Amino acid sequence: MRLSPKDADRFEKNRLADKIRANRELEILSDKTGHVTQHLKNQNFNLFAEHYIKTHKFKDIRIVASAVEKFKLTIDNPRLKISKINPTIMETFKDYLLHDAGLAGETAHNYFIRFKKVLKSAKIQGYLKFMPTDDIQFSNPNKDDSLRKQVLDAEEL
Repeated sequence: MRLSPKDADRFEKNRLADKIRANRELEILSDKTGHVTQHLKNQNFNLFAEHYIKTHKFKDIRIVASAVEKFKLTIDNPRLKISKINPTIMETFKDYLLHDAGLAGETAHNYFIRFKKVLKSAKIQGYLKFMPTDDIQFSNPNKDDSLRKQVLDAEEL
């Protein structure tokens, strides 16, 4: 039996609709289990970060870009998948910022906070189910070294 062109077109549309429905069902089910679907799991972090930096419209874009560069120096894996970023990797990144990156003052903390924005964007877009930085406390050891503003009282004025 041979299908007419009209029936073949309808058959193809139904097949495509079934495939879309099945993928959507999988996404809905995976939201409840914490499972990341395969096409999202294989996203390269470097490509994602580059796209984020190009589309980021806030004033802190230079700090975000610098934080991503420091992360790339720390991990040194151009094929790193977003789904492979875990608390251990983030702890390594934090230690690098604090001790080996040559940063002073609040810069290490600022880089870490800005890098978390990239990860939060990945979570919002479905690449991550959980933030790998949730249990990491970042305390700046140089916090007490910052300059304190001295205020003159009325008598000194």
